[in-house]
Amino acid sequence: MIPSFESLLIYDGSLRDGLAEIFGVKSLDFSRVNFADILDLSAMNSMDDLEELVFADATNLDGDEVVKLLSELDSLNYLDVTGAFLGWDQGIQDELLAWDNIEGNTLVVPEPITLALFGIGGLLLRKR
Repeated sequence: MIPSFESLLIYDGSLRDGLAEIFGVKSLDFSRVNFADILDLSAMNSMDDLEELVFADATNLDGDEVVKLLSELDSLNYLDVTGAFLGWDQGIQDELLAWDNIEGNTLVVPEPITLALFGIGGLLLRKR
């Protein structure tokens, strides 16, 4: 049986603590995770020490849930949403960019010129 996202983060009655309950977790990397069955990230709200959160190339990630996390995690100062960012609506993008404008915060998103270069490179490889 594959454990659920919530059971990985919160104590489930077994002999182990969830990740969200372990003191001192400063960084989590969810790169390339498919969030299709993970609709609620609130299990992470208690991670008071979390400073760095990476969702690079994650799929089916709800931008509203990411924005909610930003309001709950005061210690968070680095967020990588490369890949997902461009698929979110303008309101979510604006909220993330506003968070990025706060001194000390870093938001990693793909730059438009980088995307254009990848596109051109892909076209060149395709012609070969």
